[in-house]
Amino acid sequence: MDRVAEAAPVLPGLFYRLCLVCLRRGIALTAALLGALAVLSLATRALAADGFSAADAAALVLFTLPTLWIAWSAGHALLGFLGRRLGWLPAGLALPKARAPIVTRTAMLMPVYEESPAAWGANLQAMGEELSALGLAGQFDLFILSDTRQDAVAAEEEAMRSHLAARLPMAVHYRRRQDNVGKKAGNIADFCRRWASRYDHLLVLDADSLMSGETVAQLVRAMQANPKAGLIQTAPRLARRHSLFARLQQFSAALMGPIAATGQALWQGRDGNFWGHNAIIRARAWADCAHLPRLSGAAPWGGHILSHDFVEAALLRRGGWEIWMLPDLGSSWEETPPSLLDHLARDRRWCQGNLQHLRVLGWPKLHPVSRIHLLLGIATYAIAPLWLALVIGGALLGLTDALALDPFLAAGALMASGTLLFTPKLLALLDTLLDRTRRRGMGGTVAVVASTLAETLLTVLLAPAVLFFHARFLMELVAGRDSGWGRQQRDEACPRWSELLTWHRWHLAGAALLAGLAFVAAAPGMTFWLLLPAVGWATGPLLAWTTAHPKAAAATRWLFATVDERFVPETIRRAEALLDSLQQLPAPSALSAGRPAERVAA
Repeated sequence: MDRVAEAAPVLPGLFYRLCLVCLRRGIALTAALLGALAVLSLATRALAADGFSAADAAALVLFTLPTLWIAWSAGHALLGFLGRRLGWLPAGLALPKARAPIVTRTAMLMPVYEESPAAWGANLQAMGEELSALGLAGQFDLFILSDTRQDAVAAEEEAMRSHLAARLPMAVHYRRRQDNVGKKAGNIADFCRRWASRYDHLLVLDADSLMSGETVAQLVRAMQANPKAGLIQTAPRLARRHSLFARLQQFSAALMGPIAATGQALWQGRDGNFWGHNAIIRARAWADCAHLPRLSGAAPWGGHILSHDFVEAALLRRGGWEIWMLPDLGSSWEETPPSLLDHLARDRRWCQGNLQHLRVLGWPKLHPVSRIHLLLGIATYAIAPLWLALVIGGALLGLTDALALDPFLAAGALMASGTLLFTPKLLALLDTLLDRTRRRGMGGTVAVVASTLAETLLTVLLAPAVLFFHARFLMELVAGRDSGWGRQQRDEACPRWSELLTWHRWHLAGAALLAGLAFVAAAPGMTFWLLLPAVGWATGPLLAWTTAHPKAAAATRWLFATVDERFVPETIRRAEALLDSLQQLPAPSALSAGRPAERVAA
């Protein structure tokens, strides 16, 4: 009888939360399906102008899958926009009180792999100082988990540990593995086997992660307030980079990020995902559930899972733990690659890791939403070859007159598809303009609109080259080429022309071919379809060079302003000051700051 009495008030609340999450998922899905149906209806009628042939069916299939992808992005953005405008919160998440006492212990984990010790040391010191100022230093220990292979770099890492230990009123530990099996995921797993039982929570960082002390404290309070939570993810903002390419990415994230993060938090509810860093994890849940197996066979499809974070989230959810996102918990930052080539080198590894998830989808007892997260990650890269096949296939079919289009309906389908594609950006712009604080923080209405137009133009020009690279990466995976795990380039430097032309040589050849087809033999209505990627491919090397050049960054300082750039938060200001001072310290051995990063060979 007592049990029934206890359960009575709980069940209605649980039913309400489940209905609320289902309603929000329904909003996003319905909007996506309506948008996709509108586009595909026009495309079908355009293709069926002279009857519906096998060639028409093939073109429609290739067009359908990318359309569904961009339609989901639009539905997701609409949910995020509504959520921000109406003040919706993730259903079922207990929000912590701002000053609730912290009674648990947390290990802050900083995995490093031949990164600049001054950079991550400055971040850790800034975070540690803020936690100390809040009177919470005794609740946190720092762990520097090194996979560095070079002894000279490791000596600097140990020196940085000593520096931090002398200046922070908390324990600072350093461990360097002799065998870096499993890379970052293996490093954290090894820590968990040895020490996780001593802590209630793990705060997982990347070498470029920075969080304010108050944000870290609120994450811990959120875990204390939600005992079923296994992981709570923040929505990190991009900051602290200065090249044109990096500022383009930072502005895009500042514009789009709020509705994207809100939309994701609302539709996923407690069935969330993990982005690998700037998140807090319940140590017991991680130790019990998040054991990553080694996939059978050799890399790239077998071996250790490179994109481990999605899989770890799926394992936690399978174990019954809730996974949440706090989209409005600010003061959580990361950095973006400084150039297009560095961005693509990282994408090559992510592509391999996400495509490995094809082998994870069939694992037993995974939550359905976890499978959706894995599928969305796979689609990020799998869409690219479909788009490339659509462009090339359409051109070839146009040569043989096998693909006859109604030009007016085809134009309508392309316009509808473009509208769907840009819906998230339009909603994000509207959301920013309606938010007085954000609008002013990003320079005002004129600056925000001008920056959005410039960002859209550059993104449209860069997109064909990026999609081409994604298609190429996937083909390389099919051919058995492993991306490896190189040091990530974080220092800003303009790439050499020889390197750019090597990376883009196939794009230039493809641009010449598509331009020739567009002007010589393309069917009516196909000219624009072929010229758009041709221009993107042809300008790829120039855009990559320009967006990485310091003079281009200086000339466009009036564009792409973000709140964190115009009104620098105290945490970033302190980290930058510490970085300047730490870079002047004598090192036990020389570490070349200009050492080139290991990139994927073109």
